[in-house]
Amino acid sequence: MAEVWKQFEGEVVDGKLLLQEYLGGDDSQGVFLTAFGEPEPRKAAIKLIREEPQGSKRRLQHWKLAEKLDHPHLMRLFASGRVELRGEAMLYVVMEHAEESLSEVIPHRALTAAEAREMLEPTLSALAYLHSEGFVHGHLKPSNILAVDGRLRISSDRLCRTGDQDPGKPDAYAPPEIDLEGFSPPGDVWSLGMTLAEALTQKRPAWEGTGPEEPVLPRTIPEPFLEMAKNCLKRNPRSRWRVADIEKRLRQGAAVAAQAKREERQGTPKRLIFALSAVLTVILALVLFGPKIFNRVESSDGVPPEPPVTQPKPEQKAVAVRPEPPPAPVEEKAPATPPATEPAAPPVTKPAAPPVVPAPVAVKPQESAPAGAGSASSSERIQKVMPEISSKARGSIQGRVRVTVRVKLDASGRVVEAKVQSAGPSRYFADAAVQAARKWKFPAGDGSRAWDLQFVFQRAETNVTPVRVGG
Repeated sequence: MAEVWKQFEGEVVDGKLLLQEYLGGDDSQGVFLTAFGEPEPRKAAIKLIREEPQGSKRRLQHWKLAEKLDHPHLMRLFASGRVELRGEAMLYVVMEHAEESLSEVIPHRALTAAEAREMLEPTLSALAYLHSEGFVHGHLKPSNILAVDGRLRISSDRLCRTGDQDPGKPDAYAPPEIDLEGFSPPGDVWSLGMTLAEALTQKRPAWEGTGPEEPVLPRTIPEPFLEMAKNCLKRNPRSRWRVADIEKRLRQGAAVAAQAKREERQGTPKRLIFALSAVLTVILALVLFGPKIFNRVESSDGVPPEPPVTQPKPEQKAVAVRPEPPPAPVEEKAPATPPATEPAAPPVTKPAAPPVVPAPVAVKPQESAPAGAGSASSSERIQKVMPEISSKARGSIQGRVRVTVRVKLDASGRVVEAKVQSAGPSRYFADAAVQAARKWKFPAGDGSRAWDLQFVFQRAETNVTPVRVGG
């Protein structure tokens, strides 16, 4: 298959688009690296599709309309048209070049709950925009959820209108009603549910595709994503959630998660603080007013109890202690206790501030590093270089982007090899981390020949934690 398309490498489309490296495809289409734009062309991707008598005109019309769409999480189309290469008629479309797709991540690991939320938010925003413009995505799946300059985008080269039919065979992400009703917004929701479940479990939900049964979802999917997937994968399209319903549930889930994190950071939950305050109030009341209350207790016949008789020491004569006469009957004033509705507060003591968990700072090794991890003194002598990240790429970060690079050293402590151990969702940040890691210098003679540099990219800063992995 690759050989069929690789033969076109070096050809020029429309007199200006050089087909550089073949990136992938199938029997009907191939994608190449190219450059587009003036005066300084930038990296782009060009897709070639063998022209067919049916559907080519409509596809070109959709591409021309899609070129006018503008959304931060929708792939931009730059140009499209017809071309003949080596006697073969083809359609072409030029689009943004993506560094990575979700389909490249899933085989290696499932997304965390935080990553799933970061994937869903922009995807839902782009789908809502498409539906409001009268378009349907029609082919939502992991390979069409992409990273472009560190920002998540969904593909736009196969957009269609509600009711359009696909002459090809439906894929595993297509809704059950596709053959009868064609493409539709509820169909996009079904495809999103299949994609979400696969991203969190590394496999698509079990579903035969026939009969009234709905896909079986594993209960290991965390909430609120399990509820979302169930309501996306309703057999009846009119029973499925809309994009707005999913966005609302996602916001609710985010609010609950944020509240739980705040309580965790605060240390003792507020309800426990209130309980402790009540207990301290009772104890303080007993300490301050208990003796006075007990001294006023009388026997049941109204006669004050006799005070205790002091036992004389052996060398002293016993002396009878005369009880004090009862006080004259006066109107007793209640002790100055706080009102019942506002119990006396204990002495104000400033609660200990919750421990501040610092973000990892450059060159401080993890305390929980494996045996043989570097000491603080050796870490202080590490010469480090932080990755250079453009402001545009940093502004595209949602949450955190984590990249781990393993470096191998020579006897002098210089880096001789740097390889990505965990690339994260974007190849851009992984490449930047590797370039920086190659410039690090470690102390010589301490026996360390390999370290893991754990980079954490955020909008405001970049942190890195070096962890020794061997002697």
